[in-house]
Amino acid sequence: MLVKFFKGKHNNPNHAIGYLLDKKRVENNTAKLLNNFNTPAEIKLFYKNLDKSKFKNNIYTSGVISFSEEESKNLTDEQIQTIINEFLNTLNPSINHSNYLKMFVKHTDKNRTEIHFVIPNFIFNENKIMKKTMYLDKIDRQKFYYFERYINKKYDLIDPLEHTAPKKLSFNTYEKYKKEIENSKTKKEVKDKLHKLLLQKIKNNEIKNRNELIEFIKNLGYEITRTGKDYISIKIDGHPKAIRFKNIIYSEKFKSKNDVINEIKNIRNEIKNDEEIEKKLVEILEKQTKQIKQKYNFIFNSSEKEKEKNEFVKDIKNDKNYNFERNDKMNFRELVQFLKENLDIKDYLNINENITNSPLREDDLEPSFFITKYNTYIDYGTGERGDIFDLIKHMENTTDFKSTVLKAKQIFKDLYGYYSDENLNVNNIKREIKKEIKKEVNFNSSEKKKKKNIESNLKIIEKLDYFDDINLENYFVKERGIDKAILNNFVEQLTIYNKKTNKTFTVAGFSNNAGGYELRNKLFKGSLGKKHISTRNYDSKKNGIILLEGFTDYLSLLTILNNDKYINTNTIFKYMLEKIDNISFIILNSIVNLPKIAPFIKEKKVFTLLDNDDAGINTTNKLKTEYNNITDDIIDLTPEILKDSNKDINDYLLQIKKEAEQREKEIQEQNSKIIITSTTSLGM
Repeated sequence: MLVKFFKGKHNNPNHAIGYLLDKKRVENNTAKLLNNFNTPAEIKLFYKNLDKSKFKNNIYTSGVISFSEEESKNLTDEQIQTIINEFLNTLNPSINHSNYLKMFVKHTDKNRTEIHFVIPNFIFNENKIMKKTMYLDKIDRQKFYYFERYINKKYDLIDPLEHTAPKKLSFNTYEKYKKEIENSKTKKEVKDKLHKLLLQKIKNNEIKNRNELIEFIKNLGYEITRTGKDYISIKIDGHPKAIRFKNIIYSEKFKSKNDVINEIKNIRNEIKNDEEIEKKLVEILEKQTKQIKQKYNFIFNSSEKEKEKNEFVKDIKNDKNYNFERNDKMNFRELVQFLKENLDIKDYLNINENITNSPLREDDLEPSFFITKYNTYIDYGTGERGDIFDLIKHMENTTDFKSTVLKAKQIFKDLYGYYSDENLNVNNIKREIKKEIKKEVNFNSSEKKKKKNIESNLKIIEKLDYFDDINLENYFVKERGIDKAILNNFVEQLTIYNKKTNKTFTVAGFSNNAGGYELRNKLFKGSLGKKHISTRNYDSKKNGIILLEGFTDYLSLLTILNNDKYINTNTIFKYMLEKIDNISFIILNSIVNLPKIAPFIKEKKVFTLLDNDDAGINTTNKLKTEYNNITDDIIDLTPEILKDSNKDINDYLLQIKKEAEQREKEIQEQNSKIIITSTTSLGM
């Protein structure tokens, strides 16, 4: 194994990312983005939002962890993952991996494994960002020499410095070298070309010491303007000033070829003993750890505070023998706060995901119950939200807040296997119950503030009026049955950045009347901005309104109306299509938005096509009861279109699509039989 850091300006990581994930490589499956690290989108977003006036140069570090062909055959993915983690721990000793971005790409197009990396030269926490160059050759070269030797020994890999000959230079004639030097436009190009030429001469034993080196340079026609103990200044035609060359081959120490072997092999100090290698590596890492903690103390202070904050929770979840001595002295308020913070909703429901089918509704066939990181929940099917106590009250049918808290305490004991508070002061409980009931009055408003804070972390960084994310498109077209043209015409593809998690994700975005968006992909359902209804094709002169619950219902209905095979499944669709020029659509986006439709349905005929569940039925009944006096008429289409087994119009679309595909298959099979029979009768 060999670690190599690439030289260069490294001012824009997008170029490196484009090279590593080249389209042909990806299609040929010879370039693969490794999981458990950052994505290209995250690094590109970081660079896009970087203050270019403050940070102009040296934006990222790149390089490769290279394995020989033989090593590549035997290495497992788990070993590669471990080596990468050890590489990161060596690169930034003591710094948590979450405090900086890093991307790793596996290349296998050279009959061997190469793990390329792109790492922005910045470390950060939620409050601050600081530049930190990940690799400085003068400081870190020896560290990574020791690291290579340590890893090669640990995993029984090949040490390239002992088993591999130095790589030959691409030029094979000195004349070509000289031509390249003369055509070089920059000082750096001249230095690189001439230095390679001189090294080639030394490798071929044609230059044996510094004096011969100086003589060869003069024979090339270049003027040596000055020599020092460790440098030589050379005047080259086409460049106004002499160029200083500083390296061991230009110093007085160069007396034989052996003096430059370390330079050619990137070795500062040849150490053979493996224990000594590990010892030296540890010494360097310990020294750098102290320097890092002094210079970048802000990330350690933050992590220490976080550690201290979570220490108590960690203890109670991991230590099965914890006896809760403090709980014996808890008053009711402390007990409520303790359970609120430590009785996890996901543990209570025995799930691992943040989104699941609602436990409050038996008819929730599609996951619409979201658990936030604040240990609260949102049921998007009903618009209801709450904390662990609200959930327990619904699930356990408790009658008041006191009984709910006591039930939560018992649940905590059942889940985590401990609780001892028989001596809780009963008078304290009675006294605190009144205070907690008052708190409940303000719960909804505080939850709205929390939700607002969550949504404020989301930011749209890209909008597309077409879908180029194949996974997102497949979810709507293949899994939800939506017509592709309708999807592209009526929904936007949004790339969302979460400032809190520093992550990006792609969703379908459906705009509402308040400038906000309903967001949806296979794993996420939420909103951005103010919650409101969405009107489509609305005109006050039109007499008809079709009221739908979500934008997937709207897309499903349009898909049905756009396909003759689907329209014929119900005469109502034919009627809709005939009257389409006189119909507007209102999408609630949540049934809690029902009051917001009032200005749009005055003196209109409203056709409801809501979900075939209790929430949908109750909403329709509420509409008929409270809004019938302002409308021309309210007609419920749900029982006329949806069967008992259909949850919503999208569920209906998937069913009739499946039936249509089955009919087409049967027709094709029947036609095949007819053809076979015909050919047989003809004697063929």
